[in-house]
Amino acid sequence: MNLLGIFESLSGDDAVSWWVSPTTADTGIRAFEPDLMKLFATMLEGMQSMILDDTTPGDSNTPLRTSEVSLKVGGASDEEVLVTLLEEALYEAEVHERWWVRATLDPIWFTHRQGICRAVVWWIPVSDIDPVIHIKAITRHGLIVDVLEEDEVHADPAGVGPEFIGPGYHAHVIFDV
Repeated sequence: MNLLGIFESLSGDDAVSWWVSPTTADTGIRAFEPDLMKLFATMLEGMQSMILDDTTPGDSNTPLRTSEVSLKVGGASDEEVLVTLLEEALYEAEVHERWWVRATLDPIWFTHRQGICRAVVWWIPVSDIDPVIHIKAITRHGLIVDVLEEDEVHADPAGVGPEFIGPGYHAHVIFDV
């Protein structure tokens, strides 16, 4: 990953953490990671990468800034935390002109799953990026955050992404563009 959030996915024998998931009208992403915290970070990287022009330079001369944000999660489910994280990233870019490069959620929230979920985010000014698409909303249609048990196999139903084997977590989100 470079400093602007562009994640270079590999294919063939190399691991792929996230990939674009085709839909009939909108677009989405799928991801697989060994743990839930990494899964959420990868989903954020994937969303941000979809938005960017592939000609955006890999390294920014702008120093990364950090902020702590409080995510008001509407429920205790992993799906709600993921949607809240992605929606907050879009909100921060549009309203506060902060392009999130990376986010780390407070792991303690996942033990009690109530109230505010705090996150540390690294960001650069929106003026340093060149978006090519605009995500209007994170949909709940087809939303998945799920655990794969040891040796459990999951194939991408669209046939685009790789087959992956647990243990780990996978997610699928569709965006209204």
